[in-house]
Amino acid sequence: GKSAKKAFMWAQRAASLRSARGTFDVAYMLQHGIGVKKDEEEARKLFEQLLYHGDLPARVAALGALGYAAVRDYFLALRKTLTAVPLLGHFAGWLLGSAEPQSSQPLPQSPVEQSRVQV
Repeated sequence: GKSAKKAFMWAQRAASLRSARGTFDVAYMLQHGIGVKKDEEEARKLFEQLLYHGDLPARVAALGALGYAAVRDYFLALRKTLTAVPLLGHFAGWLLGSAEPQSSQPLPQSPVEQSRVQV
């Protein structure tokens, strides 16, 4: 009805401001025809955009929306496992696109870096 169309308009506005949540909402509404004509192809494009350029919550949500629940669950489990080990936590943050390191401990220096410091 009218409120669904208004919700779609607000979601579009949020998406235009680069809101991952707004983009997800637009994609979901397009996928299911809520407040707008159903357009699964455009919805898929928006979900893929989130998958490749969104933050971690947006990526996980996009995986679920695209039907990759098993892959989504794998990455969430991987993140928990990798963040338990400091060095691997940094790798997990990089792999999953997190802006913040997954560990508060600094990365250890490589032997090459250590030798440069000593010279």
